[in-house]
Amino acid sequence: MLQVQELPWKIVNIVPVNEIVFNIVISATLFFLLSFISFSIAFMMYSKNKTTQQINIKLKNANEQLKEYASTVEENAYFTGEKPCGKGCTRYFGTDT
Repeated sequence: MLQVQELPWKIVNIVPVNEIVFNIVISATLFFLLSFISFSIAFMMYSKNKTTQQINIKLKNANEQLKEYASTVEENAYFTGEKPCGKGCTRYFGTDT
């Protein structure tokens, strides 16, 4: 057991209470500030990921529609008897290769 009467009270009272409270307040404030910053960064990354997923879905749908359109064009070309126009084709510029 510690004898309270024998403690050197002048040494104990050197650190004022307001410094102890100030240190606690600063520590708590830094904790909440860093937590808020971390949460903000995590939320921004989540929303960016969500936006990227939505854009990828739109691109997949557009790609499927483009494939359907290309197959329709190929079918029309087959039924009309046109030969397929490959790379470097100038059919639409007046000279047919």
